[in-house]
Amino acid sequence: MSQFRLGPLWWAVLAAVATGVLVTFCGSVRVGGFLIAAAMVLAAIARLMMHEEALGAIAVRSKATDAVVLLGLAAALAVIFAKVKLGGS
Repeated sequence: MSQFRLGPLWWAVLAAVATGVLVTFCGSVRVGGFLIAAAMVLAAIARLMMHEEALGAIAVRSKATDAVVLLGLAAALAVIFAKVKLGGS
């Protein structure tokens, strides 16, 4: 069994997602959601461009599969947060 390693890029993506969650909880739901989606896009781009040793735990499957999954999640989040109805009525 191989060692499960969290590379520096994993921590950067985690920090970006945490920032998006914090912004969401502080009241700007749409901006926070877009920040989380942007973090997923950056992770997908990094997965396609960087070597696996530099990525750590972001590299789970093949490059193409990881990128498609991350971009799909980013697109879904962007659509959901763009369509969410904020405020009353």
